[in-house]
Amino acid sequence: MTEQTQCIMCKSTSLTTLWHTSKRIAQGCYPVSKDHPCPDMPFNITMCRNCKTHQLKYFGDPAIIYDYQANFYGSIRTTMNDLFAKFVTANPNIRSLLEIGAGSGALAEAIQANHPNPTLSSYTIVDPTLS
Repeated sequence: MTEQTQCIMCKSTSLTTLWHTSKRIAQGCYPVSKDHPCPDMPFNITMCRNCKTHQLKYFGDPAIIYDYQANFYGSIRTTMNDLFAKFVTANPNIRSLLEIGAGSGALAEAIQANHPNPTLSSYTIVDPTLS
C-alpha cells in the first residue's frame, strides 16, 4: 500500500483529505476458499485543490489487486460490457470516456465491436495491467 502524494490527473501535490476513516476495504479480493487471505487497506478520500479530482488516498498493491482475479470473467461481466457498449454507441452526446480499471480492455473491445460512436473522440484507459 502506498500513500498518494500527488493528484492522479494533474500531478498537483495540493491534496485535501475529505473523508478519513479507520475502516478498511479488501483489495480486490475474490476468495476461492474460506481460508483465502484478503489483504485490506484504509479507505480514505482526498480531493485535489487544483483540478478538484476526488481520489483514494492510498494505492493498493497492484500485485495483490491484479492477482488471479484480473482474469475473472463470466457471463454477467460480458452482458454488462455489451449493454454499456450499446448505450455508448447509441448516444451521440457521449464524446469522451475515461475507463478506470479496464483490466483486459474487454469493454473497449465491446464498444469497437458495436459500431463505434462517430462522436466519441477520446477514450482513455487507466489500468496498471493493461498492455
